[in-house]
Amino acid sequence: MRHTTPASQSSSSSTPSPPAPTHSSALLPCPQPMASRRARQRYRRRVRKRRILRYCRGPTVDPRILPPRPPNVCRFCWRGPCAAGSRSMPARLSESRWEGTTYEYAVSFAGLRDRARRGCVWCRALAKETRARDPYRQPDNSISFPFLGILGVRIHFAGRVHVGISPDYPEHPFGLQAHAFGDDPTAGVTPWCPLLIDVGSLRALTFAKECIERCSGEHSDCRSCLPTSPSTLPTRLIDCRDVNRPRLVTTTPGANGKYVALSYVWGGPQDKHHTTENNMAAYHDGIDATTLPQTIRDAIYITRALGIDSLWLDSLCIIQDSAKDKHCEMASMRHIYRNAYVTIIAASASSVTEGFLHERRLRPVVASLPALCSPAESTGEPRKQATGIRAPPHLVGTLHLIACTESEPEEPIDERAWCLQELLMSPRALIFTSETVVFRCQTIAVKVGGAYHSTFREIPRLPLCILAIDPLVSADAKDSVHVSWWDVVREYSRRTLSFPADKLVACAGLADEYQAVLGSEYLAGLWRDSLLHDLFWRINGSIDEEMRGSRPEQYRAPSWSWASLDGAIHWFPFLIHQEVATVVECTVTVEDERVPLGRVTDGRLVLRAPLIRGRPQLTDFHWWHLQIETADEARSCHHSEPAVNHDIADPRRLAFVSFDTEADRGLDRMWAVPILVDSSNDMNFLVVALDDAGTTTRLAAESEDGRPVYRRIGCCSTELQNMHARGWDDMCLQSERSDIVIV
Repeated sequence: MRHTTPASQSSSSSTPSPPAPTHSSALLPCPQPMASRRARQRYRRRVRKRRILRYCRGPTVDPRILPPRPPNVCRFCWRGPCAAGSRSMPARLSESRWEGTTYEYAVSFAGLRDRARRGCVWCRALAKETRARDPYRQPDNSISFPFLGILGVRIHFAGRVHVGISPDYPEHPFGLQAHAFGDDPTAGVTPWCPLLIDVGSLRALTFAKECIERCSGEHSDCRSCLPTSPSTLPTRLIDCRDVNRPRLVTTTPGANGKYVALSYVWGGPQDKHHTTENNMAAYHDGIDATTLPQTIRDAIYITRALGIDSLWLDSLCIIQDSAKDKHCEMASMRHIYRNAYVTIIAASASSVTEGFLHERRLRPVVASLPALCSPAESTGEPRKQATGIRAPPHLVGTLHLIACTESEPEEPIDERAWCLQELLMSPRALIFTSETVVFRCQTIAVKVGGAYHSTFREIPRLPLCILAIDPLVSADAKDSVHVSWWDVVREYSRRTLSFPADKLVACAGLADEYQAVLGSEYLAGLWRDSLLHDLFWRINGSIDEEMRGSRPEQYRAPSWSWASLDGAIHWFPFLIHQEVATVVECTVTVEDERVPLGRVTDGRLVLRAPLIRGRPQLTDFHWWHLQIETADEARSCHHSEPAVNHDIADPRRLAFVSFDTEADRGLDRMWAVPILVDSSNDMNFLVVALDDAGTTTRLAAESEDGRPVYRRIGCCSTELQNMHARGWDDMCLQSERSDIVIV
């Protein structure tokens, strides 16, 4: 029998039906290819983020031998950085380096912030300091690209923590300094103690006396600078045996003894408390200490606490209204500081009324980190590496971390030019800074009490042959002494003077000491034996748009002397390969024959060399160059005619130039005087201009014999290979030369 079906069923039976579903997932729509790719991307981002948060590589200690972890540090920091000073730290792991007294590890910045949010004090401190010191910080306070990578943390057991970015930024310029209190178990891990802030306490002065005694007994360099017998006393001293009523004492000529000298900033006129012809007799009877400014009263107290009876300071030991006495005492001032038992430097006081014994403020503590150490470290014994997991019991102490800078902070006394001579001529000094007390001698510079002291950018010391009692100076040693003179000039020139006319007077004492060793004539800050080399000083900052040099309104020195300008001077030592110019004449006229290294009223330098005309040009990098004429242009033109053809832009015609002042850039006519070729095969030039207005000296624009008079406006240099390309080498080295007068 044949079966029949409905019409709808018959029509659908003509096409095959899909297979029946075999599992429940087939009931969902099939994912699109784009949606699947996005899901895979999200998954990879989650995996990458998880890996970054967990990235932390470095040596760790087996947790089974450690005490229970405190809640304020994460697991890795407890086993790694906190245990870095323990003898249980492994000697070497493949992920990081353990080199002697240095512990290093790497951590992602994202993971650092994540653990900081979870309460780890060490991770929080690193994250905060790293973020605050980000040199690439964006205006919207977002995190810049370098800090999305890995941080390299290096812990030195000398007390410093350096943070760098690996691998492109291996050393980030900031650090944390760790210290521990004396009774803390971790005091043997770091050698540094907290800053001593009670600088006038008996404890501080006891530490200071220990430093002085150690210097006298152990430092051979310092002993060579001090006389074996008591020093010759100055003309007058302050008797400090009664601190409430000190008195002025006139010493016997040739008398010997110990005394302390004071270096400080006046901060204004000292009309009420200085020695004059009228009050000198009364001061011999006694001075009411309450009428003296605080800085002088503090110095009297420190002098007596050190066990010394006498103090020298300029306002009381020099008759201020006697020109004769001031001239005599100021001439011997360098000997006064040189012969002092110790010099008290009131560095933190910007005025004599402020004083310097007030209690200082501690730097804020960035973090207090629990640290592990073995009993050997807590007693200061050397560390020994342990093997296996057996280890002696650990002690838990606390390391306090404070932010530290590369150099010590600037003090008010560092801005005064007169005070530099007083510091450099002192064999020993107690420097009362704004943070603590620093002891400085010819061997060391340390903070009294054992706190960390940075010697970066420290004021350079004088060579030992300058301060030595019986100096023996060889020819090679004179070269280093000459370089050290320019280190002194660099530090001195950045300081200020109450009377700008004292530019050469305030360093005359130092110049006299150098002259005794160099044996050369002093020419307004330069030396005759190295004159061509000394001419190439530069104003700091003159290579870019910011100019710091300025000329005083009153004549002070010839233009070729650094003393003619106000601004920080830089001088770069180099070896001379060939001298191109010849010194025909160089003279200076001093104002007072009794001070031969002091003020000058006139100066004249005559060089025999060719003149090459040029014009300044600012390059794309905002550096100034001198576009100089070619040899053909020099032969076809007279010096009074317009300068070179500047329509031709030839990079080989440019010489790097350093102008002395901003106004010197705008001159239309200037010349380059080739002076010498250095060991780097660079030709060095002086840049001069006509002294038409007589701005530098009282001389007219022409000398007595009718020759034009020039003044220095800068210096420049270029490579000899560029000179050969434009025909300069023949013109500079073989052409006919003329006498060039520079004033």
